Amino acid sequence: MPVRSIHHACVAIATMAVCAAAEGQPSPSRDVVHNWFEAEWAAAQALPDLGDCSLRWRMEFAFAPTDDELLRMRASVEGKPDHPDRGTLRSWTLAHEGTPEFIRVHLWCRGNGRWRYCSDPSAIPDGYRDEVRTPATAWTLSKPQLTVLVPPDPDRDGVPASERVFGPELRRFLLGGMYCETFMRLPNRTLAVSGLGWTVRALSREVDGEPLFGLMYEGRWDAGAERGFVERVRITHQRGQRQAVGESYVYDDWRYNEALGRWLCHTVSKLRPDGRLDRRWLLEDVQPGAAGTFERVTAMPSADRPDALRGALDGRTLVRQDGSGNADGNPPNRADTGSLVPARRWLGWGLAGAVMAFISIVAAVRFRGVRRVHSQGTT
Repeated sequence: MPVRSIHHACVAIATMAVCAAAEGQPSPSRDVVHNWFEAEWAAAQALPDLGDCSLRWRMEFAFAPTDDELLRMRASVEGKPDHPDRGTLRSWTLAHEGTPEFIRVHLWCRGNGRWRYCSDPSAIPDGYRDEVRTPATAWTLSKPQLTVLVPPDPDRDGVPASERVFGPELRRFLLGGMYCETFMRLPNRTLAVSGLGWTVRALSREVDGEPLFGLMYEGRWDAGAERGFVERVRITHQRGQRQAVGESYVYDDWRYNEALGRWLCHTVSKLRPDGRLDRRWLLEDVQPGAAGTFERVTAMPSADRPDALRGALDGRTLVRQDGSGNADGNPPNRADTGSLVPARRWLGWGLAGAVMAFISIVAAVRFRGVRRVHSQGTT
């Protein structure tokens, strides 16, 4: 059975299961759904404080091309080692074989402003990138280098670092897509209720008689949980990127988590406008913080103190940054560099820089188009 048919069949089965479980539930009034939705929307505009906990999730590059699409891609890339779609070809091939590439994420947090974010791409051996923020320290760690922000970098243009690093990903599981960037608050929202189902059409301001951006939310009401659940969000308008219109995000497997005291969505699927699966985010584990763990994983490593997760820092360079950025959003300026270990051959340092550049290029190819002006399309 084709992948698309399997996905649609799973959605249909899940829908029938929900409908069966909902039999006998009273239909909510429009005011009840409206009040719930608006309260959720307002709360979603700030990343929730989750307290002391850890979360693990995986993002899969799940698009599986047809045989013809894969053959055409191979033909366009063959004999061109620098072709920009070479990474895409590898990703398509693996997904076509049933083993999609993925990025695994582990997040430790202790309230807002205190966290460690670790990402490990399956496509790049030792291609991990970790980032840490506490009131006292801010640093990043990769295979080539440890970068220390001196002093810890402030929020950029009023946006916390957490929003930039993992906010869009985390919001998928917490909020069901109820968030848009500051300049796209979608003030025009229209609710409709039918039985236990509801929809909300959310539109931005208009320019030349057309909304800049628009989303259609679809969901269900659960009387037992006394709340609604987002099931699908579809892009209805996106000026300047009309090819994105029709993309949708399906939110499945909502479960109440005792550790966090809130409902979490465990599977988010991004569908292309033609309905084919493009990417999938899977929430794998949520745990309350254990005594001493947060301090251990956020302690900055040094030449004589291995990192709690990545081990010894042998061969890495130390880069200090001043924490400021250019007005056009370029990375912070490098203030000075040093060595965490006795100096090695300059060739070694040059190689480390080349590896870092390669990782950045591959990551850029992987994530192009991931983040749009809203949280769902942001990957």
